[in-house]
Amino acid sequence: MEISIATHDMLPEILAVYETARIFMNNNGNPTQWAGNYPQENMLIDDINNKNLYVIKEADVIEGVFYFSKGPD
Repeated sequence: MEISIATHDMLPEILAVYETARIFMNNNGNPTQWAGNYPQENMLIDDINNKNLYVIKEADVIEGVFYFSKGPD
């Protein structure tokens, strides 16, 4: 497993991870988690630009995505 800062070329895969998560949450009793188009693509682009978005890769496949930033939530 490898954790790295997300890059713009990863955006299609990142969006796919969130879509899979929305479907999973909806099918398992949590339809409000990441409802609609959250997070929106422009938010993710900002997070990538600010180097706050990370990906978890296994065998060069993005398996997870998370935001990390030092400071107040």
